[in-house]
Amino acid sequence: MWNDDETLTLEEAATLFWPRGPLSTKSLRTAARRGQLAVVVIARKILTTPGAVRAMTRPVAATPACVAAAPEPAGGAPAARPKRRADAIADAQQALLERLSSARRSA
Repeated sequence: MWNDDETLTLEEAATLFWPRGPLSTKSLRTAARRGQLAVVVIARKILTTPGAVRAMTRPVAATPACVAAAPEPAGGAPAARPKRRADAIADAQQALLERLSSARRSA
């Protein structure tokens, strides 16, 4: 068994902790990029420790941001897109139409 402070590659960590899934080397790389997994890069190799992997997978209390990002349960209504994005798209479309109309009038 590995000690908590021994270094291992992300591939080794994925194989050690999840031999048949659900997390892979790519999953761990994503977690590292998002700051969820403590890593060190040496000679372009991304290394972590068993302790860091355990810390990453330790359950924590849900925050409002986590709850908001959670997918809707099966059978639930699909989440509506934020109004801000829809408004931005509508504004951009309106601006484009106005520019086209203005260009046609001056031509």
